[in-house]
Amino acid sequence: MGKMLAGLVLFLVMSGTALFVGKNIGNQKQPDRIDIRGTITSVAKAPKTAPSSSGHPEDPNASVSSKDGVPAEPNPEGKIVSIMVEGPTTENQPYDKASVSLREHTKIYKKQGAELTRAAIEELTVGSEVEIAFDGPVAESYPVQALAGKLVILNKR
Repeated sequence: MGKMLAGLVLFLVMSGTALFVGKNIGNQKQPDRIDIRGTITSVAKAPKTAPSSSGHPEDPNASVSSKDGVPAEPNPEGKIVSIMVEGPTTENQPYDKASVSLREHTKIYKKQGAELTRAAIEELTVGSEVEIAFDGPVAESYPVQALAGKLVILNKR
């Protein structure tokens, strides 16, 4: 009985260790990874707030139903909220096309020589070359859908 228990414990320890071997630890990837590198083919902006039947914007204090759904984050109208990026796959960049959502916590940079400097979300334009590291889970549809953690503008068009 004792040998069986010791064998089971050894098996569980070895199995658990195998999950943490390699570049990924659990669901956390290396910080310098690039999930997709390519060209921005489209830019989507937040829609304008629709007026109510009275012609005025909806009352923010009005009651809501649990069936209404909750927006992930408020976005000022006209602000870029997502981009479509297309590029070749490589061994380290598994996606050739991605619909990428941008949020307040997305870090946006532009490459100037060997240095990265902060960039504004408004600098993202169709035709710009970018590289993106996703943050969180990826919806494995085609194209994949993900949230950008870090975005670097390589060249702007």
